[in-house]
Amino acid sequence: MKADLLQRMKAKSMTLVCLRRTQRMVTLIQQVQILVKAKKMNRTQKVQISHLTQMISVLRLLNLTVMMKSRYLHYQKL
Repeated sequence: MKADLLQRMKAKSMTLVCLRRTQRMVTLIQQVQILVKAKKMNRTQKVQISHLTQMISVLRLLNLTVMMKSRYLHYQKL
């Protein structure tokens, strides 16, 4: 019972660390987007912005997946 509780606590902690790291990455990418959009953009910069936007979408999807997996594991233990 105690080992099971420790395992769940460790999984929850790892999930929170992953979520925080993902959020920091998204924030950094969004800041770069704002800086680049504020200046005149050439074709290369537009492609970079498009790539950053795709990365944000993927990171948000990953974030959502981790959150849902965490909830599933939590309810599975109950």
